Amino acid sequence: MEIGKDFMVLNHKDFTFRVKLCIELLFNKENIEPIQNFPIEVSTRMTRTHGYFQYSRNKKQKTYKALKLNFSHKLLNGSFKNDYVNEIILHEVLHYLVFNLGYYEEKHGYIFQKYCKKYGCRLTTGSSSEEYSNKEGNEEQTKKVACEPSKYTINCSCGFKANRTRTSKIIQNIKNYRCPTCKGSLSVTQNF
Repeated sequence: MEIGKDFMVLNHKDFTFRVKLCIELLFNKENIEPIQNFPIEVSTRMTRTHGYFQYSRNKKQKTYKALKLNFSHKLLNGSFKNDYVNEIILHEVLHYLVFNLGYYEEKHGYIFQKYCKKYGCRLTTGSSSEEYSNKEGNEEQTKKVACEPSKYTINCSCGFKANRTRTSKIIQNIKNYRCPTCKGSLSVTQNF
């Protein structure tokens, strides 16, 4: 059921079909066989993120196992533009793809960034969710759905930037961390 030009309410079946189609297309382009019936879950408990790829690691045996793709139910209720929903799906499927290429703990590292660039996906999607939210809809609902603005920006002289919402270890002890791009020193600016 459409609720606007770019906004659409999706049922669980249509949403999982979109995710499976994305997996199939990307894995075929990379000549990789995806796991059959890979679990795709829609969670009502996800409030701070719109999606994530989950895997497990056995430290003793040094083995890794892909577990599932998780998405927030907020992506299905028509609060975000289809472009944003598709970008979240692509971002998480790219995590799954990079994992299947053997880069098990890549997160947002070089290889992941390379595939984001190749398939036209922004590295982080959360900070831009506000521009994709349904402003014409229920204001109360829009406030709950939009991501929190970034409290901190991590910067490097090479141009690297990363936004953080929470006060994490890297924010508290920035001098102990190096830039992932040039290995230079990092600085933190607080956004208000």
